[in-house]
Formats: sequence, structure tokens, C-alpha cells
Amino acid sequence: MAESKCHKEESFVQRLDFKDENLAVSWQTFKRRFNILKIAKKYGDMEDEEQIANLLMLMGPDSVPIYDQFLFHATEEGRTRTLNNVIRMFDAHFEPVRNIICERVKFNSLRQSSMSIHQFITQVHTQADNCDYGNMRDQLIRDRIVVGVSDNKLREQLIDIEDLNLAACIRKAKQYVSHHAQASKLVGEQPDDNLDYVRQSSSAKEWRKDQRTKERCYFCNKEPHPKDRCPAKGATCYVCKERGHWARSKACKGKKLNRQNKTDEVIPESEDLGSLYLGSESE
Repeated sequence: MAESKCHKEESFVQRLDFKDENLAVSWQTFKRRFNILKIAKKYGDMEDEEQIANLLMLMGPDSVPIYDQFLFHATEEGRTRTLNNVIRMFDAHFEPVRNIICERVKFNSLRQSSMSIHQFITQVHTQADNCDYGNMRDQLIRDRIVVGVSDNKLREQLIDIEDLNLAACIRKAKQYVSHHAQASKLVGEQPDDNLDYVRQSSSAKEWRKDQRTKERCYFCNKEPHPKDRCPAKGATCYVCKERGHWARSKACKGKKLNRQNKTDEVIPESEDLGSLYLGSESE
């Protein structure tokens, strides 16, 4: 039972990768999750020595040599051996590794892409925490959401809102996605949470038909293949009597002519056996 609980804690608070180039960012993520775990497991009721031990165990064995370098003084404020002081010392240790410019470049490059709107908003918030934006944080998060969303109509609606703040921006974006999903269900379409798609036709039925017919071979109407391997090569069309294609292909010039005069003719179902053309000699 104890091993099971330990495994759950380690899966929630993942060990630090001390070889990570963005170790300072990983540390901030670890620290946020550790603080949640601290409340859930009531670490605060433990002695500082036990709390520090839990911190180091969750960080991983590579944290111990760093911890051993810290200097503690019983009489100096901020240097006593408490959990809060140890965390502050780790903050100071990882801070030089952190590159604020790099983190801000990442923030300003965020796009919704294939993410849902909820995932995108969460990612923007998380990355903003690494950028030290101070009082500008909420405004920059708002701007990044407006610029980064995939749906142009949503972006236009957000821009049109006067005095748009972060809370209103998030609320509007989520409402837009929710309403779109509901509307899609009413017309029988598959909702797309990231709203980043291209409609091939005005209805789902026409779209499916388009998918079945596109990119067929011009001469035999089968799946795409090299021209020299086309099964209709050298064949004579059953309808127009010309060579090099089958009757149901786009190349047949006579397939649309005199259809009404052919009601008594039976066209075989399969063209694979060569029944729709005369002769099979190669050119």
C-alpha cells in the first residue's frame, strides 16, 4: 500500500531532469505541483526535516548534492533549515539557468494549432508564468489568445469587443467553441474543438462524395498509380470505342452521350476483368 501511494505521488510530481536545458522552468512546474501535494498530504503538519526529506525524494537523487552545498545558520534569518528556506535556495540555484528572453520568445510563438481551446488557454497561462511579465501579464495573455486562436471568426469577434479584458476573452472563446459544437450536433456534423479545419463542400454528404471521387485515375477511375501500370493501357473503351481508357473513366468522351438509347444494354459490373473494352493488347 505504501509503495502504491509513493508511486501516485511521483506520477503527480515528476522528478526533475537535471540535464534539461530549461531546468529553471521545470523547477517552477515541480514547485507548483509540490505545493499542491504538500496541502493534500498535510506536509505542513510534519517537522521541517521530514518536509525537506519529502522534497528531496520527489526531486530525485541529483538534488542531494545541491542541497548539501547550502549553508544554514541557526541564528541567521532566511538561512535556517526550514522547508521554505530550502525552496528559496533552490530558486536561487536554478535562477541563473533561466533565460527570460527565450521564454518570452516561446510565449509569443504559441499557436492553437491542433489543441482544443481549453488546452491552448492553459498552455498560454503556464508559459506566461515563466516570463516575469509582472503587471502586464494578464494583458499579454489576452493578446496571445486573440492572436493564437485558429478560427478567424473567433479572432474577429474578440477584436470587436471594446475594452476586452482577460476574463471576458476566455469566456467568449469558450462560449464560441461550445456553441459551435452544439450547432454541429444539430446538423449532424462532427464538431472540431480547435475550429481549425477547411470545409470541402456545403454539406457533410457532398464532402464524403468528394473524398470518394478525388484523385482517381483519369483513364481507369481506380486509385492513383503510375501511368505505365494503368490496367486500361491498350484497352478499347466499350462506349466510345477509343483506346487507352475504360468506359467509366473521365477520359471517355462518349459516356455522357446517348444515355437514353442505351437502356437495353447491360454494362458489366466489373471493369477489372476487361469486360468493358475490346482487346487487351499493349500499345
